[in-house]
Amino acid sequence: MFLESFDQHAQSLSLELKLDHASTVLEEFELLQEKVGRMEELMKTLRSDVSYVEQTRQHQEEEEAASISIRRLIRWIRPPGWQQSFDDANRRFSGTCGWFFDEPCYKVWEGQDSTNSDNPGTLLVQGKPGYGKTYLCASLIEHLKYSPQIGREVSSRAMGFDSAFYFYDKRQPQNCQSIYGFRAVLAQLLQARKCDRETLDLACFAMGESVYPAAEADLEELKATNDEILNLIQIILQRSEGVTLVFDGVDECSDTQDFFYLLAKATNCTPSSRDGSLDQSCSRVNWQSTETTNTKVVLFSRPDLHVPRVLFERAFRIQLASRHNVADIKAFIHSSLQDLVDDALLGCHIDLRSVTGSVSSRADGMFLWARLLIEYLRCDTFTPQDRMEALFSLNNFEGLDRLYGAILQKLHQRLPANGRLTVQKAFAWVAGAFRPLLIDEFEIAIVVVPGRNTSGGNAISNIEQALIRMSGALLELAADRTVRFVHPSVKSLDLKKLENITAKLWLLSTDMQQLKRDWHSVLSETPNEIWNPSISNHALSDFWPKASGATWKSLRSAAHEQEKAMLIESHVFEDSMELGLVKILIPRHILELSQQDLRCTFGWRASYEVWSLSTSRIRFLISLEIDPAKVQTLISTGHIGHIEDEVPQLRELEFQFPVVFGESFRNVLILDYLVYVEEMPESQSSPDPKKNCRFSIVDLTNCSPGVSSQERECLPTDKLSLESSSTCSKVIPARKGAMSVVRSDPPAVQKSNDLVITRNEDGLQQASLLQQSSNSVVLQTVVEDGSAHQSLLSKVPWELGLDQPVLLKGESHGHNGDDVIRIAWIRPPQAWYSFDEILGEESPVLCERTQATIRTTSTKIQLRIHGYHSDTKRKIASADEQSDLKKRRIEGSCENSNYDMS
Repeated sequence: MFLESFDQHAQSLSLELKLDHASTVLEEFELLQEKVGRMEELMKTLRSDVSYVEQTRQHQEEEEAASISIRRLIRWIRPPGWQQSFDDANRRFSGTCGWFFDEPCYKVWEGQDSTNSDNPGTLLVQGKPGYGKTYLCASLIEHLKYSPQIGREVSSRAMGFDSAFYFYDKRQPQNCQSIYGFRAVLAQLLQARKCDRETLDLACFAMGESVYPAAEADLEELKATNDEILNLIQIILQRSEGVTLVFDGVDECSDTQDFFYLLAKATNCTPSSRDGSLDQSCSRVNWQSTETTNTKVVLFSRPDLHVPRVLFERAFRIQLASRHNVADIKAFIHSSLQDLVDDALLGCHIDLRSVTGSVSSRADGMFLWARLLIEYLRCDTFTPQDRMEALFSLNNFEGLDRLYGAILQKLHQRLPANGRLTVQKAFAWVAGAFRPLLIDEFEIAIVVVPGRNTSGGNAISNIEQALIRMSGALLELAADRTVRFVHPSVKSLDLKKLENITAKLWLLSTDMQQLKRDWHSVLSETPNEIWNPSISNHALSDFWPKASGATWKSLRSAAHEQEKAMLIESHVFEDSMELGLVKILIPRHILELSQQDLRCTFGWRASYEVWSLSTSRIRFLISLEIDPAKVQTLISTGHIGHIEDEVPQLRELEFQFPVVFGESFRNVLILDYLVYVEEMPESQSSPDPKKNCRFSIVDLTNCSPGVSSQERECLPTDKLSLESSSTCSKVIPARKGAMSVVRSDPPAVQKSNDLVITRNEDGLQQASLLQQSSNSVVLQTVVEDGSAHQSLLSKVPWELGLDQPVLLKGESHGHNGDDVIRIAWIRPPQAWYSFDEILGEESPVLCERTQATIRTTSTKIQLRIHGYHSDTKRKIASADEQSDLKKRRIEGSCENSNYDMS
């Protein structure tokens, strides 16, 4: 029994243990299933998060790529700014313009189905100047942003989902071309559709680029053509559910007929081919579209705009009249008059309702007139009684022109003379500037006085607040911080004055081009030289002051316009105050002939002139006919010119032309012609320089003397002699370590790079060297006592860069008795000559400069003379020492200077 009972207990225990184990296993399994479920949920969440992150990253990449494409497209389209004009126009008086959207015509247009072929969906709004059409246009654009038809609000910085706009403005003439409005429209349409990949694909395909480029390439040379602009607008409009295009100031567009042609093409009307004039092309436009788009157009303009007849007859039209905005004008005037009362500028006893009604009736619907009248009443010099009298005599201000006149008259009365001049300059700068001036530029421009330094202390303080007050509210500060007229009609106050301004601007442009040509290298290094005598007296102009102290003279004789003149060589001798020159003159028409054409050898002349440098007058002139056979020799021995030319012209010929001047310029060798001159006595001198001499000519090729027709008697040919110019000079050219002969008296002239040694007023020896750099003539002087001086005699224009300066010595006085120095520029002989390099008539130039205006710097140097002890300081006095001086070398070690006498 016991064993059976034990077995039963053992079996029960075993069953209980198995049951307990199974329960434990089941519980663990259930826990494991729960964990697996949670894991699956976590994995699902993770997959969702990963998918969201991936989608977000992909979306960001697409947005970034789209933004890059939009930027590239904008650079390709090159639109003018459009948002700034809207911001300026949107600063209107609160609560105005609401009446426009209650107009029956507008309501019909707004609800019209623009796909209806009987209606092009065009609304034409016309009103007189000053009505406030631009502010009305801005109000319409704002209304379209929040129209119930859109179904959602659009950020003010992301306009264009259902509208695009452009403001034509004569105050910005650079942006008034008709195509500019459509470039701005296309840019807005693309910005509004930056998430539309297909649209961007089409635009980028038109640009020739992929829609998502890896990097921004240089698009400076690329610009969309007009046809590409219009075709893209047409495609976008066809793909859109509905777009409204708004254009303000169509009458201010530079070409209104071209505007309507472009509008027809952009909105998918069917213009004919444009092989005629713009008027003809616009008249051939079929404004009833054959392939309609869901597009509406709003045009704001003055009543005198010429609208194509078909479009005008079929468009919805609103003619703005004074009854339309009388409530807005009343609200504005009442609020403004109340402000004047609050500021104690009007008496508190005024009947605002009565005065408001009277003023608003005089406004005749012109909001601009009301605004300017309020600014006029705010004049500082008015008393409250003056303002009351103005309000009760409004017939004096009726119309914009009368109000403009009253404002200008008040400015003239209350401003002093210098203040009136400042206002005149302000109007001139705004009317005539090539681009609108920024307020900072305007502030400086109106206070600049020619010939005086302009500092910050001369500027008008707080110019932004003073602008309206100083101009009588005729000028305003735009949102882009440029200064402009308050309305384009202000510019028509005095068309004659504006025409004069335009003419002066053209003259200024011409003067600036000449200034750039002659003085570019000087002014690029030292711009302040424009105010110094060298440039201001050479580049004469009415637009910059002429500084006293310098006079430029051209030693030019009368020439025939039919001839081309080339200066071959000019020369001076050291002990003479005369200048000789030789020119070639040929008929201009033969310059285009072939070098092989025999006709180009006829008509050549040589002109020999001698001028007095003391009086700057010509002493005599000789004209010499050149034998065609000698001309043929010049051509055959010259260079053919440009190799690439199949038939080289005479102007391209490079030829040699030898000239040798005889002593005192009374004989000269020109080619093979030896000319001897005998000057007529002073008692027989004539105003005609050709009659002031007799001369003989010897042709050295056949040694047969010829006598000119001017001679009264034959000159003896045995007097003919010629001395080379090199044997006449007594001052040797300077070279490193060498000096010229010491002279007791200074030479009449000092040439460039000649070292001249003389004694000064104190009996000390001095060495002077005249040098010309790329744009300056400098005289360097070293005195025996160790003092050194460097004088900047003149700046050098571009045309004299290859000539050599000659300093004319001796006492000279100007018209006012001032001591002056004179410099003449001579033309050295050239290896080759060519007519192709001649821009104008070439002549020697003489410059007179007063001593007081010459900038001189001085310093002390240490001199060491080789062959003597370094501490020797005795003066060289004897003739032997002077002669021995040629064999010595002189060195100058300069302190704080860069003198180079080599």
